[in-house]
Amino acid sequence: LRGLGGRAKRVLWDLNVYSLNASQACDQIRYISALPGQQEPGVYLELGNELDLVAQGQPRFPTSKLYAEAMEPIVACARRLMPHAKIATLGATGMSSRSQEWERGLRPYLHLFDGVTLHDYSPGTSVVAALPPAQRVSFVAGYSRARLKASIAWQQSNLGGASLPLLLTEFGYGLDPSGHCMLGEQMKFGALHGAFHAARVLAAINEPPGAIGALTFETFVFRDPGAAGRPDCPNCADDPNCEGQYPRP
Repeated sequence: LRGLGGRAKRVLWDLNVYSLNASQACDQIRYISALPGQQEPGVYLELGNELDLVAQGQPRFPTSKLYAEAMEPIVACARRLMPHAKIATLGATGMSSRSQEWERGLRPYLHLFDGVTLHDYSPGTSVVAALPPAQRVSFVAGYSRARLKASIAWQQSNLGGASLPLLLTEFGYGLDPSGHCMLGEQMKFGALHGAFHAARVLAAINEPPGAIGALTFETFVFRDPGAAGRPDCPNCADDPNCEGQYPRP
């Protein structure tokens, strides 16, 4: 928060609700509630991160029912300590069958929350890389715009038609195959990157009011990946697909 100038008007806090119990999670909220500007409207509390993935949700939250039940006292704490904050339940990581099952299990508990999160990294590296360079900007812009509409429809279907806002708290492209490098150097920045993200922002603005609750960017930055390796890609510097992104010193 200090790095944002001490008083950011819009902050989304992603809370640890997995390894901490309800009392400890409430302590997080109590701490946040006393920070400058965090009692103002525009603050979001996101309850957990990607727990719908089997590896991350086990062993504590193998189902969304167990997750939602455990969130009830945390939500009560947040309503008491930060009455203006919007509270988001953890929704889907990608649009998979596992995430669909997770979201459907949240239906009886939606009254507790103000929004449902979604993480979506699409299209993949191979899809964009296969296009002629001259077509990539228009492709990613159109894809990004259409993907938001598809995400909203997919999530509303999972939630039984509930109108809770979608919080797109992570989105990007070129993160496949898992554990490999992102899109090559010539595809990461500049017009391609800008077109993808700008199209998503414009699409969100043009959606009906209430469809989108928040839109945040996810960026991966590594100080010296050539020496240390990316956490999810320890041999990245030796990967021929890296195209020199992560050279060893």
